[in-house]
Amino acid sequence: MYIFVKKEDSADGKEYYFLGKAHYLEGTAEQTIMPNEKKNNVVTMTLSMEKPVQDEIYRYIIEE
Repeated sequence: MYIFVKKEDSADGKEYYFLGKAHYLEGTAEQTIMPNEKKNNVVTMTLSMEKPVQDEIYRYIIEE
């Protein structure tokens, strides 16, 4: 699958960054509840990237 992420403090919330292709690691999916007001049900899973995320993109996304 293709992985896109959005920087949390993005001004308009419309900028997404392509990180690359990833594969689901079998047996890692778990249903849980979001810790928000709505208590939404979500599924979490572990993914393995085909190639490491470029350092410049990673640092830009995680920096405040």
